[in-house]
Amino acid sequence: MAMRRIEKELEISCSPDLGILTQKSITLRNDANDLILGHYDAALASWKPLGMPCMLRLEIPRNYPYHPVKVRFLSNVPHPLIGSDGSIALDILGREWSPGMQIRSVLIAIQQVLNEPSDKENVHAKCIRNPDWESGSISTARADSQRMFHMFLQEARSALESFGRVKGYNSWHAIRALRHILNETPLLCMKWREEWYDMLQCLSLQYCAFDLSQAFSQLSQDSVSSAAEVAIQQWISEARLLLALDFRLDGVKLILCAPALCRGLGDLGFFRMRHFLLRMILSYVVHVPELVACNDFLARIAQ
Repeated sequence: MAMRRIEKELEISCSPDLGILTQKSITLRNDANDLILGHYDAALASWKPLGMPCMLRLEIPRNYPYHPVKVRFLSNVPHPLIGSDGSIALDILGREWSPGMQIRSVLIAIQQVLNEPSDKENVHAKCIRNPDWESGSISTARADSQRMFHMFLQEARSALESFGRVKGYNSWHAIRALRHILNETPLLCMKWREEWYDMLQCLSLQYCAFDLSQAFSQLSQDSVSSAAEVAIQQWISEARLLLALDFRLDGVKLILCAPALCRGLGDLGFFRMRHFLLRMILSYVVHVPELVACNDFLARIAQ
């Protein structure tokens, strides 16, 4: 009974519109003597424009939901409620826990606390674990960053398949998280280079062909709300920033965007212009090999 409830809760706790993603970390254990049913990872995208995403682990006890889920941050998060060991002082994870609560409500509460660290309703003298939190910054070990990056990458790719509906525009949380992770660790995407460049190509197609008025007409069936309008505007902004981060060279941007727009090199102008672009690319591929990853045309030029 508990395992079925956990699986259902984890399915609904994944809320891309709130920047919350979950996945199984370790296979559920069925040993009757084991006090833990399983471990799960959660990635939280910051609601703040310059905020870094973070990673945490959920430990599901065997007597769940009569006892609360245990939460530990894998990322080093400076916050008055989060200790150096990753533990978090949250009332709903202790004396205020109720069997009627769900994993989703816990993650949403943590998300709110992270984005309002000084809220008097959440923070009081007895629960402060890190008085020097304002002088710190979020950091995540490389192995955890890789898993977190892949979670957001999978969500961004999945959302592009639903582009034109609210779900597609809600992927702006994942796009922002990818950008912030790459700002800290630029080459992290190379572990999943095929998925990464496939997502970028789809993103460039949607961004370059984007029509704001058409977007609102497509969303008419979903009864466009102020939240949907905000999601659309945020998606435009985050898509532009991520593409600008990865496509640092105009020449590479043109080459990579051209196939996505169903155009060939012949549409880029005169031969002299194309020759200039190719020479510019060649001057960089020797030093920045990831620019040609998963692009057969650029790989042949490099050879």
